[in-house]
Order: sequence, then C-alpha cells, then structure tokens
Amino acid sequence: KIEDVVQIYTVQQQRSWTTLDISRKLFEQFLELWHVFPEIWNCVSTFGMKHSELQCSFPTLSIRRSPSKSMEQLLIESTCVLRRVELNNRVPKQGQSPWSIRQMGVYHQHLAPLEFHAPSPETDSRVNKKSTFLLLCPSERVTRKIDHLVRLAKDDQDVVSPYVIFGVLIHDSTKGWEKYVAWLEQDLSHRSDSITFAELGSERGKDLDFSVEDRQELKVFEDSVIDAQTILSTMLETTTRIQDYCGSYFNAAESTDHSRWMFQEANHEMRLSIDKIRASQQRLSLLKDKVVSCSQLDKSMRDAESMKVLTVIGLVYLPTTIVANFFSTEFVQTDNGGHLKLATNSWLLAAIALPLTLFTVVLWWICVRYRSSALPPSIIVHRCPRRDSSLLSLLGLTKRHQERDIESFGASSTFSSSKTPVGTWSTVGDASKSLTNADPVAKNM
Repeated sequence: KIEDVVQIYTVQQQRSWTTLDISRKLFEQFLELWHVFPEIWNCVSTFGMKHSELQCSFPTLSIRRSPSKSMEQLLIESTCVLRRVELNNRVPKQGQSPWSIRQMGVYHQHLAPLEFHAPSPETDSRVNKKSTFLLLCPSERVTRKIDHLVRLAKDDQDVVSPYVIFGVLIHDSTKGWEKYVAWLEQDLSHRSDSITFAELGSERGKDLDFSVEDRQELKVFEDSVIDAQTILSTMLETTTRIQDYCGSYFNAAESTDHSRWMFQEANHEMRLSIDKIRASQQRLSLLKDKVVSCSQLDKSMRDAESMKVLTVIGLVYLPTTIVANFFSTEFVQTDNGGHLKLATNSWLLAAIALPLTLFTVVLWWICVRYRSSALPPSIIVHRCPRRDSSLLSLLGLTKRHQERDIESFGASSTFSSSKTPVGTWSTVGDASKSLTNADPVAKNM
C-alpha cells in the first residue's frame, strides 16, 4: 500500500547454486518502477551458476543521494551483500566441509525531505519513515523474523524502522561464523596432529607418507581459511558502514536498545572471528612448512640408506681389489684351448681378502659405536634412535625388538598414563632429522 511505512520485497532461488527465481523482464520492471540505481546489479551478479568465485568481487555498502522523480523529496539508496555461513545438511565426503557460505543481497530506498538534515529525536515526520527494502535470497530465519515484526507493526510502527530491519539482517548474517571458525580450528588441529605425531610401533616411513590427495585437501583448506578472512573483513566494514548509515539518515528515536545491541554484538563477534582466523592462518603456514620439511626428511632418509648400501658394497669389494692389485697376479687364466681356468695360487685371494674384509667391517662398526656412545644422551635418542642405522642392520644381524606391554609402560611415573601414547618429530641441527619410531621409550622422550 502507498500509505505503508515500510515495504519489503523478497526474491528467492530454488537452489543455492541456481539463478534468482524471477525473470529478467519482471526484475527490470521492478527496478524501473522504484527508480533503483544501477549499483543493484553488482549484488545481482553474485547469484547464479559460477565456475569459480572470487571473494573480493562481493560489493560492500554503496550509498547514493539524489532528488526523487517529482523533485520534491530526497531519494537515499543503499545496497550491499551480506554473507552468512550455515550447515548444508549434506553428508560430507572425504575433504569436504559440512558448512556452506551463502549470500543475501540487500537494497534499501528511503524518502526524506529535499532539504535533508541529520535526524534528531525531536524530528518525527512520517515522510522520513517511508522506506522500501528488496531482499535477494534471505534466510528462513530472516523471513520468519520480518513476518513477526510486520504483525507487531500494527501497534508500533517503530518495530519496522530501517534501523531495526538492518539490525535483524546483520544479526542473521553473523550468527554462524563463530561456529564455522571453531570448526576450522578443529579441522586444522586434526591435520596438524596427523602430520606432527606418529603412532607407537608404526612401520618406518609410514608416517612420512603425505600423498597428493593430502596436499590437495590442505590447499582446499588453506583457500577456505583465506576466504573466511576476506569475507569477515568485508563484513566488518559493511556492518560498520551500515551502522553509520542508519545513524546518519534515520531518526535516532527509531533505534531501540536491542537493535543497537545487535550491531555492537555483530561487530564484536566479527572482530573476534577475524583474530581467530588470523591465528589459524599462521598455524596453517607453519603446518605447510612442516609438510615440506617432512618430505625433505623422507628423501634424505632414502638417500642415506642408499649411501649405506653403497658403503657396504665398497667395504666388501675394496679389500679384494687391493689384494688383486697388490699381487699383480692373474687368478683367472686362459689355456691354449681358449678355456678359462683358475690359477694354482688363486687361494691367496680368498686367504687374504676374506680376513681383510672382515677386519674392515668390524673396524667400521666399532667406529660407529664409539661415535654414538660419545654423544650426549639427548642427542643419542634423536640422531641414533636404533641400531638399524649401522651395518649390522643391513646385513640382517640385529635382534628384533621385543614386544612391550603398552599398559605397563604407560603406568610408569616418568611418562604419561595415556592409553594411546604417541611420538613426536624431533630435529637436531639443520641436517639431522629423524623420526624416532623404533623404540617406544625413545619415541616418547
């Protein structure tokens, strides 16, 4: 009705990824009827099917003041996009989030006297209260709340003032961000634990396995954190500007204590969420560095094992080569018939090379043991956690570690009584990094 204090129009969409449930022709007729400024199309373009989404493309509050068509009143227009997050009620698959980010477009038109001045509690003109709202894809909570306010407006028209309506919209948009940020923190902690800690008794190298799918999921999670930080920063700016907009153009008497509280609470929650997101982003950056270091550590361990194998091969064949060169004797000869035969003194090669090989291997093993025993205890645990790094492990001469009772081990007064003890990554210097996953005692130190 023409005499209505406020008129609110809503346009929905059947699915969150579909276009608006209105034809372009009908929508343009509405814009022409109400003389809507062109900035509304910046809000409309954020809806519909998109292959990708850039968070910086969502507009903040836009305001324009212009004379009305009759040149008798001042037309004040504003438009913005408010983002909210809510559960999508879908069963999340591996790497998917149970939360979805939605948006709501808001357009507001306000008629004021042509010689407009800042409102005060004494000014209470009915002309100043003429407002029109256009809401694109509001949530069900907003729809129910506005229906309730419209019913109450029969007794008190101030309950549907622009100040109150904007307060309802802002409160709805900030409702789920705190829970969403908490979910991001929980997911980040889970990813960090799976990379930082190792299971007791796990196979060597198994905990270093970080597949391509894991890297992709970590990249998706990083994008979610960056998007949340961008959205919350934009929302905080939009909320602050809407509060200034309401205080500048509307009667101060129309703003109830509850509506002012909703603005203040929304600003406080968004600032708190932004701080949490920044902390999560820093933790995520450290986690990415840890993933890179783990990959480099895994490669270094494989290279070290290859060098050990080459060392063993050299220790075995080097004495034999020295003996053959020292005697300058051909132990394999060719007879007149062209057949190969061993020389009569070929036994010298085995008699001298075998003891020399055994002596070289024993001497190398003693040097490794002596170097390990000369290190401080804390360094021995990290750099030489097990004897598998020696030559005996490559020759298969080490004894297997006996099974230990985890419950009796956990009951020790020195260690935690947790039922599932875990190990940690440890580093010594820049080049010596290893996972202590052989010995349960060494792993928990």
